Amino acid sequence: MPIVRALTFFIPIENIRKFEKPLSEYLAWVENILEDFPLEPWTLRTVLPPPPNNVSIDTWRKVLDYIIDNLGIDNPLIHGFSIPLSSKRLVDYIELLKTYDNLFGNIEFQPDALDALDYLYGYDEPDMYTRMAVTFGKTVKTPYFPATSNTDNLFGFGIALRYVDLIDKYLGGHTSDLSNYLDGVEMRLGGYGALYLGMDLSLSPWMDESVASIIEKHYGCRVGAPGSYHAVYKINMLINNVIREIGLKTLGFNEVMLPVGEDNRLMELTREGELRLMDLVGLTNVCVAGLDMVVIPRENEIIRNIVRDLYSISRARGKTIAMRIIPSNEDEVYIGRFGSIPAIRV
Repeated sequence: MPIVRALTFFIPIENIRKFEKPLSEYLAWVENILEDFPLEPWTLRTVLPPPPNNVSIDTWRKVLDYIIDNLGIDNPLIHGFSIPLSSKRLVDYIELLKTYDNLFGNIEFQPDALDALDYLYGYDEPDMYTRMAVTFGKTVKTPYFPATSNTDNLFGFGIALRYVDLIDKYLGGHTSDLSNYLDGVEMRLGGYGALYLGMDLSLSPWMDESVASIIEKHYGCRVGAPGSYHAVYKINMLINNVIREIGLKTLGFNEVMLPVGEDNRLMELTREGELRLMDLVGLTNVCVAGLDMVVIPRENEIIRNIVRDLYSISRARGKTIAMRIIPSNEDEVYIGRFGSIPAIRV
């Protein structure tokens, strides 16, 4: 049964020195939308714009606290920053991630700031690393966390879906189920006008709702094996054809995502040694998040070389790609929201 994976509100900051009044008005809009929202979301999320360069970390913390206290949602998920890797305040924003367990952030990679990676991945904080992405290319506005930002500093909302079952049916020949569902969603949200920014139709797993299993079932190959690039490419084309045929309003990536720690089949392949690090690095040639929620060795040179490869792939593709890695020297890393995630073989 498909569901709305994320209902994500993009909240602007108009005047950082007098943020409370305009923020209170935007949060009131959020409350009004939630009162009669026609779909039941699995998660509720908010995304802020990149923090202005002249804003102190203490002021930004006050903004976060104000939203948490006034949003009217218990422990809301907040995307609180998108900053360059070379930022002089990188340390401050990583400390914010450690302080707030509901905070997410994005780091924009810069090739001349490689030394900062040693600091960035120097913590023994597995949960924190599930809430932090490094992006290669221009930051994209998407309902998906953590590779996002409210880049244009405007108010509105978007959605992402859990719909692996509909893709399964589509590939099995029952194409109308997917188009009917998406048509229905579009009709119910169209009444919000410009406030509805669109959906990111990226195909992402959730545990037994496995993208890897879909690839095996319909394309006859496991993820990482010969044929898997083709399979991911074909699903991406399917997604984009459906978007065009229905005329869906979209934002974000609209591509396959392969987060290992969120896909039971990917975790099984990782434990068995059938899925290796460079398999996933290579898959970023055909999808936005091939190296995602992956436990890798805590070794600076390995991390640097991975980043060099992903930067090169992003430049060659001309598209933004994202990375979410969890550095650890353990064979398995337990993270409360996800369970036990196996380390991948290099």
